Amino acid sequence: MIENWNRRVRDEDDVYIFGDFCFQTNQEPQWYLERLKGHKHLIQGNHILCNFQFHFKIFLLY
Repeated sequence: MIENWNRRVRDEDDVYIFGDFCFQTNQEPQWYLERLKGHKHLIQGNHILCNFQFHFKIFLLY
């Protein structure tokens, strides 16, 4: 997925993620965010089981 994403998305692109980013994974969100191109904007999904404010702040860094 990361390879496909980065083939399509450029560093300067805005990408809107509509919820459930990295749901049921062993990796932390920042692991993915560091590898994915673009300016990512998170729209909260219904599977936010963790501290959403913490993960939202991580999104602001990427």
